[in-house]
Amino acid sequence: MNTIVYGNNFFVWNGFWESDQGGGDVLADYATVYLFFQWLRIHSGLDTGIYKKIIDSDYRDYRAVTESAGAYIDSSFGNWEKLLSYWMMSNYFNNTSGYLGYNNEIRTRIRYPANLSQKRYVLSPGEGFFSYLGSKSFNRDSESGTNIRYRSFSSDSATIIAAAPYSGDTLLAFNANSNKSGSDEYGYAANTSGAIRTQSRQLTVISDSVPDMYPVSVHPAGGGGLDADSHRIQRPSGIERKAGVRR
Repeated sequence: MNTIVYGNNFFVWNGFWESDQGGGDVLADYATVYLFFQWLRIHSGLDTGIYKKIIDSDYRDYRAVTESAGAYIDSSFGNWEKLLSYWMMSNYFNNTSGYLGYNNEIRTRIRYPANLSQKRYVLSPGEGFFSYLGSKSFNRDSESGTNIRYRSFSSDSATIIAAAPYSGDTLLAFNANSNKSGSDEYGYAANTSGAIRTQSRQLTVISDSVPDMYPVSVHPAGGGGLDADSHRIQRPSGIERKAGVRR
């Protein structure tokens, strides 16, 4: 169903894409939770022992993960926002060393959208999407939801900008709310007009040289005009359906 394009992942397991769609795209949950926990294993130094640490935690929510990530990967990953953003960006960078990748054990493929023109989109807790910034400055913090965060970067650099104004060639927008029952909030895509190989609204692949093992898509169309409490009923519509997501 291609719902990872819209930010669908494991954090809200029984959300719009799994329940409201009559069975929906639970495969996106399984695929993304697999990637996330493989990332934890690869970087923990404990191999699968990191899973036992999580299970043995006194916490029964996201803190079981951040507690273990902070203790056995890097202390900064004791913060959910930092951990979530680095895992998402690792699917973009695919570095063979360091935290922005899977140390060459897993390769992901990113796709780019066309003509978003800074459209706003509704994100549930834990959801996030990439859009093409095109070396233009971006600042929509004041118009975004309370828990919406942005990270910008360039494909040829691991320098990450975490405060406005954002610059580089790529923008990540994500909902950092650690409460899986939290509200959906508006985040913005960058202006991609004229920056992509084709001007169709279809997904455009950056590189065909990366094995298509776990494609991680970027957001192909904006959701401007949707109310914060109604997108779960209305999306996707119009152009969004062209990306292969059924109503």
